[in-house]
Amino acid sequence: MILDLTGVMDVDTSTAEHLVRLAKAVQSLGARCVVSGIGAEVAQTLATPGISLEALSPTRNLQQALKHCLVAGRRLEQPRESQSSG
Repeated sequence: MILDLTGVMDVDTSTAEHLVRLAKAVQSLGARCVVSGIGAEVAQTLATPGISLEALSPTRNLQQALKHCLVAGRRLEQPRESQSSG
């Protein structure tokens, strides 16, 4: 799942915590959450002590987030392809 925050100028600590909870919920369903377009002000809030960025997989922009997802998808497909060819 990609959360694109491009154009979001600021988030408060509560919103940042909600983003992290959302990302962890996505992971619990077996998917990954990638956050793109994080500006300087949002990054400062996300860097607040107590907010774990592990679940967010931040990228610079939407294009990089899409590339990240495509590469991750290819990595997941490779073991299946090698198993079926053996």
